[in-house]
Amino acid sequence: MVYMKGMRQLGHYDLTTGEVLPNVNLYAIAPKRRNGFGRWLAMSQDNGVDLAVMHRELGSAGYAALWYVIGIADFENKVAFTKADAAAKLEMLPSAFSRAFKRLVTAGLVREAEKIGNTKTYVISPEVVWRGSSRNHHAALKAWRQRKGE
Repeated sequence: MVYMKGMRQLGHYDLTTGEVLPNVNLYAIAPKRRNGFGRWLAMSQDNGVDLAVMHRELGSAGYAALWYVIGIADFENKVAFTKADAAAKLEMLPSAFSRAFKRLVTAGLVREAEKIGNTKTYVISPEVVWRGSSRNHHAALKAWRQRKGE
């Protein structure tokens, strides 16, 4: 589109032929910036300190279970896995993983959600990490805290 501004003509033209291209609007869409990470999520620094203080309560197996579920977290902190698969991945006995995972639930870091077929799904506390939009994070925090009784 060509228009006059003072004495200058501004518009679009073909760089090869010099032909003015009337009624053409060209837009440049920059490629999405990559941040160096593959999948990513946000984590609260405040709760990082709280988790460090919980080392006696969680134990090393509990920390391994926590980082496992954080590592497989899907959108809005949902995780679906079998405890047998998780135990195998972490090179633990299934019973050891179950005990460690139970400590996460007892500590309020993970909640049971729904069951899909034979697989239970869980939700990681949005107070610790978040994978999703900031608007939905605020809603998830409110719901989590209401259910927690705060």
